[in-house]
Amino acid sequence: MDLLDKIEVLRQKTGASYRQAKEALERADGDVLQALVFLEEDKRKASQEPLCQETWAWVRGAITEGMRRQVVVSREGRVVAKIPLLVGLAGAVLLPHVTALGLAAAWLTKCDIGVQRQERD
Repeated sequence: MDLLDKIEVLRQKTGASYRQAKEALERADGDVLQALVFLEEDKRKASQEPLCQETWAWVRGAITEGMRRQVVVSREGRVVAKIPLLVGLAGAVLLPHVTALGLAAAWLTKCDIGVQRQERD
C-alpha cells in the first residue's frame, strides 16, 4: 500500500484532511493503525478544548457578576454594611454558623437585607 492509499484510508475512516492524514502517518512512521489512533486522540482533544474555554468563560462571568452585586444591610434607611455577593456566598458556605448568627442579629435588630447591582464606574 503506497502513501496515497494509506492517506485515503485514513480520510475515509476519520474524515481527516489530506494534510492531517499525512501528518498522522508521518508521526506513526507509516503505520496506518497508529495514525488512526493519533487522529482520534487529536479529534478528542480538539472537541474538549471549546468545552473548557466555555466553562472557564462562564466561571469568569459568574465571578465578575458576583462581585458586581452586593448584599446591603440597612436599618432605618441607613446602610449598615455592604458586602460583595460573592464574599457573602463564600462566607455562608465556609462559615454557615457565623452566617446564621449574623442573619439572626439582623432580624432581631429589624435590619433590612437586600441585594443590589453595583453600576459600572
